[in-house]
Amino acid sequence: MGHSAGEISGLGKSLEYVGDCTAAPGSTCKCSQGEKYMFLTGNSAGSTGYCEVKNQGTSTVEGSCDGASKAASRFSCFKESLPGPGGIAFSYWEIKNTNTVYRAETDGFAICYGYAANYIIKSDINNPPTTIRARTLSSGGAFSYWIFSPVKKGDYWKAEIGGNASPGGDTTIPVCNWLAISN
Repeated sequence: MGHSAGEISGLGKSLEYVGDCTAAPGSTCKCSQGEKYMFLTGNSAGSTGYCEVKNQGTSTVEGSCDGASKAASRFSCFKESLPGPGGIAFSYWEIKNTNTVYRAETDGFAICYGYAANYIIKSDINNPPTTIRARTLSSGGAFSYWIFSPVKKGDYWKAEIGGNASPGGDTTIPVCNWLAISN
C-alpha cells in the first residue's frame, strides 16, 4: 500500500491506492478502509451490461454492475492523502505496445482498450511480471473492453491478451497508454 495515485484534475486532492474490490453481475462492491474514491479498472460488462461508480467522493462510494453484465468487474479503491513535497501531478500520455515489458520509472497507470475477451495487465518486481493486477473475462463474443491498473515505481508491467481471446475477433489491443505521475 502507500501507492500514491496523484491528483484528481479539478478536485485538488491527492489519492493513495488502498486495494480492489470485485462486483459480480447484479451486485455491488465497497471498499473497507475509509476510501472515498473508486475507479472501474477491469470492465467485463460486455455490450449489454453496465457497470458504474456511485457516490464518488463520499464514504458510501461503491461499484456496481447490472444483471446483464457478462462477468465480474474490478474496482480500485483510493483514499485521500497528503501530497509529497512539491505536490503530485500527472505527466503526459505515452503510447505503449502490448506484449512488451516496461519498467515504471515513476508511479503511474496502464490504460488499454480494444476488442478481445481476455485482457490482462501484470505488474510486480519480476521481469517479466507475473502478478495479474487487472483482467477482463468474457464467455464469448468480441466486445469492446478496457482495462486500467495502477503501477508502482520500479515495478515491471505488461499488457497482454490472455488465453480466452474471442475466436474470429480482433485479438489485439489497439490502444495502450501509460500515464506517469510526477512530483
